[in-house]
Amino acid sequence: MRSIRTILLSILLLAVSVPVVAGPQEGVMAEFRAVEEAIRNKQRSPELLKETLENNLLNAMRSAIMRRFYDEKETILEGISAENIYYENPTSDRIFFVKYKEYIVRFDYSRDPRYFIQRPYNEKFLIIEEDLNVNSSTGGTGGNTQN
Repeated sequence: MRSIRTILLSILLLAVSVPVVAGPQEGVMAEFRAVEEAIRNKQRSPELLKETLENNLLNAMRSAIMRRFYDEKETILEGISAENIYYENPTSDRIFFVKYKEYIVRFDYSRDPRYFIQRPYNEKFLIIEEDLNVNSSTGGTGGNTQN
């Protein structure tokens, strides 16, 4: 009985006396920046860049629609994919205009969405109503473009 108590006490003292390795440490920020720069400079295929961009745009469009049309989201989002959204970035590699059905959204990203998986920090959501006289080059038939 005494030996079991001694063993348990020894184990408890060892567990308490082990130094904690987590905590403040200089150089973490520099390491983060170095890793981020390495990711940015990493060579990627055009196919991978397009896939990352379309995944970011698709996720952003899904989220925007789900926030606005919570009760109808399944119906509206049925069949959404990279093949049936249009997108364009005529002004900057961080600003994209995305169209799905009668919804058109401007997404602003903090970094180029071809390189980083991210959510937009800003969006402007518009609904194209039937009675609007809008000249559109997309015509609403599906597909996508990138400038």
